[in-house]
Amino acid sequence: GSSLRRAKHQGRSKRSILSAARSAHANGSAWRGSSLRRARHQGRDTSIMLRPCTALLPLVAFLWLLPPGADSQQGCPQPCSCAGTAVDCNVLGLTAFPAEIPASTTILYFDFNLLKTLPRGPLDKLTQLKSLYLLANQITSIDEGVFNNMSLLEKLDLGSNLLPALPPSMLSTLPSIRHLSVTSNRLTSIPTGFFDNVDSLTLLYGHEHQQFNCVDTRNVRRPTQPRPTVS
Repeated sequence: GSSLRRAKHQGRSKRSILSAARSAHANGSAWRGSSLRRARHQGRDTSIMLRPCTALLPLVAFLWLLPPGADSQQGCPQPCSCAGTAVDCNVLGLTAFPAEIPASTTILYFDFNLLKTLPRGPLDKLTQLKSLYLLANQITSIDEGVFNNMSLLEKLDLGSNLLPALPPSMLSTLPSIRHLSVTSNRLTSIPTGFFDNVDSLTLLYGHEHQQFNCVDTRNVRRPTQPRPTVS
């Protein structure tokens, strides 16, 4: 009983609690065995002690009825890993976003995969997303409107891809954007009006790990200081 209460209090999975239940049952059986031997040695009535232990049966039956995924990784898309509202899909050789990324996700790591395009659809429900890391994929195009539902997005890393151009209206759908990285792509120019009405952007990472102040976006080749490490 105490083992089960500790397991539930610690938020352990159904499998862990069932294991605790089996352990408690085994320990109870061992205790009854030693108690029976002592009672027989003392000449006491042992009939009541031979009744099977049924106290744990309702709990075990209830646990089997719990829905799949009722554990600490509930809702985490495979083969990624999750911690809180952060989803880590880095370095998994993925060619597309996994299905069923939780709508509550605030950080999505998708660096060093094999994504070739950034399409509309897979990310549409991620309205709480604040950071999106797509470093070192093989992205050659970004669909118009892919960021339409990301009004809270603050950090977007598109560095080390194969982008020849950026959608002209990309930033207009990102009112909260503060950090944007497009370093080490195939960009030859920035679309006219790309930074119009974008007051939140403070850091633009351009060619070869150079940082550009958004005040100078009409002359983005002027570097300031080295790019800090993204945490």
